[in-house]
Amino acid sequence: MITGGRVVSVEATKKSEEQIQGMDVFINIDKLEAGGENLTISYTYNIDYRPGIASMKIRGEVLSSESNSSEIMEKWKKTGELPQNFTEELLGAITYTASAIGTLLAFSLNIAAPINIPRPRIQMPSSPSAS
Repeated sequence: MITGGRVVSVEATKKSEEQIQGMDVFINIDKLEAGGENLTISYTYNIDYRPGIASMKIRGEVLSSESNSSEIMEKWKKTGELPQNFTEELLGAITYTASAIGTLLAFSLNIAAPINIPRPRIQMPSSPSAS
C-alpha cells in the first residue's frame, strides 16, 4: 500500500516556440530500498515534447508498506521487475504526482500540460419518439 511520497527535484526547459507535435513519457525506477515492511522507491519521470520543443524531468520517491516487501526486493534484485499489482499501484502514484508537478511546470513554460484529458463529447437529448 502506498503510504506517501515526495518530489526530490524538478527540471524544465523550453527550447523552441514551434508547435508541439507530440509528447513522450518515460518512467524509470532508479532504486528500491527496504526497511522491514517499508519500501522506498526512487524514480525519474521524463517528459519530452516533440520535436525537441521542451523537456521536463521530475525525480521523486514513493513510500510503501508491504507485508511481502522481502519478496518484492528479492524479485527486483534478481530480475529488475516488480509484481504486477504493486507496479500498477506504483505507476499510478508516480503518474499522479508527475502530472500535477508537470502541469505547474508547463504553465511556467507556456506549453501544454503533460496530462491526458479525455475529449469532451456532448450528446444531445434524444427526442421522444412518436407512437
